[in-house]
Amino acid sequence: MFMLSNYNCQVRKNMKSIKEIAWNVDEPTYRADPAISYSTLSRFEREGFRKLSSLYDKIDTPSLQFGSAVDTMLTDGEDAFNENYVVCEFPSLSDSLIAITKELHRKFKETHRKVDTIPDSDIDMVALANNYYANPKYAAYRVKNVKESCNEYYNLLTLAEGKTVLSTDDYQDVIRCVEELRNNVATSSFFTMNPFVKDIEKVFQLKFKATYNGIPVRCMFDELIVDHRNKVIYPIDLKTTGHPEEEFNGSFSQWRYDIQAKLYSYILSQVIAQDEYFKDFKIAYYQFIVINRRTVAPLIWEFDGNFGEVDLKDSNGNILRDWRKILTDLVYYQNNSTRYSKEALANGCIMKIKLETC
Repeated sequence: MFMLSNYNCQVRKNMKSIKEIAWNVDEPTYRADPAISYSTLSRFEREGFRKLSSLYDKIDTPSLQFGSAVDTMLTDGEDAFNENYVVCEFPSLSDSLIAITKELHRKFKETHRKVDTIPDSDIDMVALANNYYANPKYAAYRVKNVKESCNEYYNLLTLAEGKTVLSTDDYQDVIRCVEELRNNVATSSFFTMNPFVKDIEKVFQLKFKATYNGIPVRCMFDELIVDHRNKVIYPIDLKTTGHPEEEFNGSFSQWRYDIQAKLYSYILSQVIAQDEYFKDFKIAYYQFIVINRRTVAPLIWEFDGNFGEVDLKDSNGNILRDWRKILTDLVYYQNNSTRYSKEALANGCIMKIKLETC
């Protein structure tokens, strides 16, 4: 783990900031860029080629929203947080109802001031897309409950004028997590700077862009710590989790954070290779700072696996395909309209049933 507290060195007169070689665009521009990102690759690997039409749809779950709030408060500060979030009380809603309300508001905010004025068929479509009481026998209840439960939150989204609405309980949890990360002995060195150490650079939310086989790829690091004296760059990512911090190994495989670590490291390596100052710098193992809003006991998880073009295997024996293979498949399916998988076509649409003897 990178630690700063005992580091002591002299200022390098010719030190160049890594910010100078970053892709300097604002976040909306970054999000809108067609270059392939980790989230696109991991979602494609989970959902498959038959869901390409929804691959780029925004995913905005309460858990992702909470993680973004912690990230903003921790790395950008309170002013940035206040520019992007509104904290207020609102009725307790399930994650599904929150997601449904946000989608309805996105689609109908210009034409409908209340949820109960939106056509039943549109409400039903959004509810089903979020797997809310998907059984056909609950159709009437599904629409009725959305209308009765979501009006107040829908109105708050309108009043927020584009800002993210955060409950007071969520806000208190954000503050607890941020204070713990800044003060915990295991994590404080990532977010504080020793004024006497001039060769260490810490930067947050830097964006980079590169290509793989002519295909544009992009990334945004939560944090980079640059050791200019020893020519080492430490990539850091912050993860909020609903599981105990000790169980992150399972989440790592489930959400394919190996794709993130390997893709981000590849992009950064391509960028620094083109710069005279940074070309000899090494990229260290990837570190994930993990915190749960309930246990609030942050841990640092290190990923130092094979970053080459190889597949990995997790502790349960699941094969984690390399991001380059996933990217190649994604581009294939985007360029070839087909009802069949590459494997099925390669086998003449004749598939083998695979069983093993006990």
